Amino acid sequence: RGPGRIAFVSEVRALLHAGALAAGGGVTVDRRAVASFLASGSVAEPRSIVRGVEAVAPGTLLAIDLALTADGPRLREERRRYFALYPRATRRPSPTEAAVEVRARLEEAVASHLVADVPLALLLSGGVDSAVLAVLAARHRATGLRAFHVRVSDDGAARSRDLAAALRLPYDEVPLDPAPAAAIAAVAAQDQPSVDGANTFLIARAIRAAGVKVALSGLGADELFLGYPLHRSYLSLRQARRLVPRLLATAGALAGPVARLLARTPYVPWRAEKLAAIMAASVPAVGDDTDGSARTYAALRALFPAAAVGLLLGEPAAVAEGGGYDQPGAPDGPALIRARPGSPAAEVSRLDLDGYLVNTLLRDADAMSMAHGVELRVPLLDRRLVECVTSLDGALRLRPGRAKRLLLEAVPELPAAVRGARKEGFVLPLHRWLMGPLRAEVEGTLRDPPAALRVGLSPPAVERVWRRFLRQPDEGAAHRAWALFALLRWASAHAATAA
Repeated sequence: RGPGRIAFVSEVRALLHAGALAAGGGVTVDRRAVASFLASGSVAEPRSIVRGVEAVAPGTLLAIDLALTADGPRLREERRRYFALYPRATRRPSPTEAAVEVRARLEEAVASHLVADVPLALLLSGGVDSAVLAVLAARHRATGLRAFHVRVSDDGAARSRDLAAALRLPYDEVPLDPAPAAAIAAVAAQDQPSVDGANTFLIARAIRAAGVKVALSGLGADELFLGYPLHRSYLSLRQARRLVPRLLATAGALAGPVARLLARTPYVPWRAEKLAAIMAASVPAVGDDTDGSARTYAALRALFPAAAVGLLLGEPAAVAEGGGYDQPGAPDGPALIRARPGSPAAEVSRLDLDGYLVNTLLRDADAMSMAHGVELRVPLLDRRLVECVTSLDGALRLRPGRAKRLLLEAVPELPAAVRGARKEGFVLPLHRWLMGPLRAEVEGTLRDPPAALRVGLSPPAVERVWRRFLRQPDEGAAHRAWALFALLRWASAHAATAA
């Protein structure tokens, strides 16, 4: 916004390149957005990484009236929600009836997403979600449909190959680009800094090189059908909070100081620090209308625990107590992504859908696929399917046994090898790259004090994150170092500075 004007576009960087913020003195990083990024690996809407630029919330209409007056143009804004995803009441049909209903919505969703006038790629990972799409898509025999697998593990490749053969789908197997420079290119392609997205960047580049412009992805199934280990951890903590509240509160009260202490040392595993942060989040908070459940979710999903966020921002006291940043479930987080009353299973699904999915997965998938001119379609997030599943009682979506049991029951023809496969994502070997060919570049950025100060971070705290990775070069430590690298690189590319 400016005097008598407003600019809007689908990506932040378009505003920057168009000079929309020039009148305000250049690009200024939003400090609270930086805190949000550190907490969850992406900036939570409605903020953006740039101060003065905001996101219009999903399902929201922003109406702008421009009035010409004697004093010049005057803007008047009105916001209203035109679409609410979640029903006021939930239904509880039998598990069999629910599976039949979900199957019907799945069939409709996949059929509608197969409509295209160019060849379609079906992204096969070897897991349940993409296999569901393959089974249903093969029934429609869409013209030009080809299955693609970007090889990460031998098991995933074998399952994808066998499934494509069984369904008589043309199959292409693409090896993972071993060049670490591809990960640097992915960082440059980000609209806003994110810890994620490089995997979609590499997949989109591979299928675009094969001449495919539209691809179907199984994105969203884990959030909708509750497929992450985090979901069961969340429910276990909720149950423990109800059964032994005093014991948990006592443990949480002790865990708070421990978490702050662990954040200051590079010798403790990240998992130990995160466990302490999760326990600290279980302490009942005054005025917490969700009985602490949203705080627990925020701690489970966190990239950096709250105490580490405080140290990185140079505000250890304020942030370590659990406030001062926007994140799904944070005490002062955006209202859109606060937990709402309901069953624990439905609540954690809503938090993931409104937070992690919107702010990280969908935003990165869109920017990274379009970086190569690829349209990425997500049938498992079709509106009618999502409305159907979210209207079901949470207990139907998260039951004992296999994860995503409702989805498996809706598509019983999935091969046994897929149904019983261990969940594995598309994980880049970042820890090996950071210890090898990318070390000099990443280390040079993280050990550059002016780069850290440019976004309002404490150089010693950034240095501590890097030293911690060097001592324990595992996947978790690598992702934290990579997140800081992405943030600092974004600020450098756009000449952005802290307020």
